Amino acid sequence: MIKLFYLLVLWAGVGPLVPEWGTMDQPRRFELTFQKAIILANNRVGHDWEHSIYFEDKVLEVGESLVLSLPKKEALRLVLQSIETDRQQSDIGERTIEISYQELLQNELNTFRREIIVIEAGGANDGNVARIQFRFSVRQR
Repeated sequence: MIKLFYLLVLWAGVGPLVPEWGTMDQPRRFELTFQKAIILANNRVGHDWEHSIYFEDKVLEVGESLVLSLPKKEALRLVLQSIETDRQQSDIGERTIEISYQELLQNELNTFRREIIVIEAGGANDGNVARIQFRFSVRQR
């Protein structure tokens, strides 16, 4: 009886009631775009900056995009990095962030903002702080 019902459903063009084997746990594809980095505050840390976003072994600079595959329900882990390039000593600020899978799917604008801090390490301005905001989008593909 169940086989007959299943055959009728297939014949009617509705398709199988049970998803195909393995499709429920397939990774989802997203496009990560590094939109911009904005210096919110800079207390004499410097003026020559490089900003990057790292996903696994890949690096994104401002304006670049990357298509990535994320296992279902796994959080997106990124490393945000700003370097103030200095002839004597570069100052580096770095932050690892995690965006939950649910937040990726529910964010209607697909845009995220996260801040990092860079601390001057040496010289007359030792200990001074710069705050940088990273703006990036993550869109489901």
